[in-house]
Amino acid sequence: MPLAHFHDRMSVTDCQSNSYPPLLRQVRLADGLAAEAEQLGRRGRSDTGLVVARRALAVCPQSAAAHFAAGVCSASGGRPVDAAGFFRRAIHLEPVHPAAMASLATLLVGPLNSCIVHPADSLESTEQEGSSKNTPPTAASNEFAIAPASPPLPLRAGRRNRPFGGRPEDLAEARTLCERALAIDPECADAHAAAGHLAFREGRMDDACRSYGRALVLRPDDYNIAVNCALAHHRENRLAQAIAGYDQAIAISPVLPDAYWNRALALLAAGDFARGWVEHEWRWHRPDAQAMRRRYTQPGWDGGRLDGRTILLWAEQGLGDSLQFARYATEVFERAGGRVLLEVPETIARVLDTVAGVHRVIVRRDGANLPPHDVQAPLMSLPFLLSPATADDIPARVPYLFALPHLVERWRARLAVDGPGLKIGLVWASAANSSTSSIRSMPLSAFAPLSTVQGVRLYGLQKGIAAAEMALAVAAGFPIADLSADRPNMADTAALMAALDLVITVDTAAAHLAGALGRPVWNMLPRAADWRWQVDRADTPWYPTMRLFRQYKTGEWGPVVEDIVVALVEFVRLNGSRTRANHD
Repeated sequence: MPLAHFHDRMSVTDCQSNSYPPLLRQVRLADGLAAEAEQLGRRGRSDTGLVVARRALAVCPQSAAAHFAAGVCSASGGRPVDAAGFFRRAIHLEPVHPAAMASLATLLVGPLNSCIVHPADSLESTEQEGSSKNTPPTAASNEFAIAPASPPLPLRAGRRNRPFGGRPEDLAEARTLCERALAIDPECADAHAAAGHLAFREGRMDDACRSYGRALVLRPDDYNIAVNCALAHHRENRLAQAIAGYDQAIAISPVLPDAYWNRALALLAAGDFARGWVEHEWRWHRPDAQAMRRRYTQPGWDGGRLDGRTILLWAEQGLGDSLQFARYATEVFERAGGRVLLEVPETIARVLDTVAGVHRVIVRRDGANLPPHDVQAPLMSLPFLLSPATADDIPARVPYLFALPHLVERWRARLAVDGPGLKIGLVWASAANSSTSSIRSMPLSAFAPLSTVQGVRLYGLQKGIAAAEMALAVAAGFPIADLSADRPNMADTAALMAALDLVITVDTAAAHLAGALGRPVWNMLPRAADWRWQVDRADTPWYPTMRLFRQYKTGEWGPVVEDIVVALVEFVRLNGSRTRANHD
């Protein structure tokens, strides 16, 4: 507890009177200013709070409370390096300061995602080198409003300073600080919450739930702790507990977006599409929605009949999302009529040009003039606008994307040169710049057991940084053919997939492309799988030709590959006699 909290509160006017000795007046004035600054920082008014905190430090430079308040304001303002310095100074001045220890520990843990999952991975890693009301906004808005950000946690800081925290030595120090803080004050909610952050970062979700749960008992009206506790349950696929936790957070603060957004993902993962798609619109309230926010002069589509009008559908998130949700362009054409324009990144434009019902595919370019249109809608709002209530309402006709025939024939001829055997394509890493790359990637060497299966030939579909592993694997005797240099664009990748017998991939946009092409595809999922794959099922309503293989334990791909080896042996038994000459 800050030193300021050991003093009785008094007004600034009282402190400036002559009723107290000068030193005591300075301390109490600094304490009063520090308390004001701390509250400003916790309410998101970090710049104003920091001005007040500096006034407190000017009055009493040795005030631990003032340094602590400056740390709170710096953290909430995205300056973790500055915040850490203030917290360390507060601890130096007041060695029994559990709140400062907990706050510093939280910073040392490093940023944690405030969202359980992220948009489907971009294929840039495989196609390019390296690369106020309590209601959601609707797709009918011309601009999607952003609700006020949630009270910032130090763990989310980092926009204005260099990256901070997360290193092994940082985590070790954070652990020590949590232990010290709880030894000083076992009832310190901040310390229990910091221990929860540390456990979350280290993948100890049961411990995280326990720590967050204790923090909530001590501070039941803390929105951030409630959300983080729900996130920890969500990461372990305990959807009922996660949804209940998000409910609790929403009851605490009905206007903040994170709980709604994550509850939407939990509802979708649980198969509650009727509620999930409605709350999915809360994504537009999130601060990071600015990156995908678009402005149009035309009104948003309300889901009604078009009656000959033109609608512009636009991609808002990753390439995988665009590939998955492009199917709804056909639904819009069939159910609403009118002309359908589809605006997408250049990388996937040629492939999406084959979607039925789309009159024209437009390459997205900043500042480019768009063709005339009457209404517009983002692709990922189409399920909400078209009101699918169950998995049966998902348009699952495949293929809905088609490879170019002349490219398919070229690839079939190229693969035939390699002789007999089922042709299997492999992808083992998501985009290196993806926020979830660490949980959706594995080394190529993890696929080594597949080389023991008779009757198959393995081909590397990987591009980007991870593709370099193929040269090392071949040198070590792993029988894989590197096709990364032979596919200049997504159309070639689609054609290659159409010529293969099977694609095996970690959860990247490659899985969406193969599924949309109607090709047999085995999708390897991390323990904390994306919402679209739901929970505890080996199939998916999105792609009838896809089979899901799930991690049993976070980070462990070995058992997943073992399951795939068993399945691949059976796949060869059923399909091994089939030749490419008569294979569609």
